[in-house]
Amino acid sequence: MPLFLDVYDVTGSDKFLFYLLAERENYMNISHKGMPTFDEHYTFVQSKPYEDWRIIEDGGILRGSVYLTHNREVGIHILKAYCGMGYGKEAIDFMEKKHGLPIYANISVNNPGSMAFFDKRGYRRLQETWIKDGGDSGSGDGPCG
Repeated sequence: MPLFLDVYDVTGSDKFLFYLLAERENYMNISHKGMPTFDEHYTFVQSKPYEDWRIIEDGGILRGSVYLTHNREVGIHILKAYCGMGYGKEAIDFMEKKHGLPIYANISVNNPGSMAFFDKRGYRRLQETWIKDGGDSGSGDGPCG
């Protein structure tokens, strides 16, 4: 059974989290478009941005991370080498037991695997979030058409 260690209690967690972030495919990201520098990442980690942030460790090997924001949004990433081994399920179960429900999962529309993962665990689609970031302005008729 994996352990869920507080990020701030694990020596070298900032380096592991940076490696984990670098391994993530761009299509999975919602909050950033490019890879930060290590210094930017380190500053972010040290700012303690989440209510709870855990390293997933099993058998002395770091396998991934899971966090819960102050808005009760869960984020999870497992190293590719350990995907499909139940660590994601264990991590979500841990957060649900520790913090209770509701818990939200913001998922990129380009990440159907994550959508299926949360759907299988009883999460349901609540809304879609849209952003205007200077790209194509679109040509829709608006809310009435």
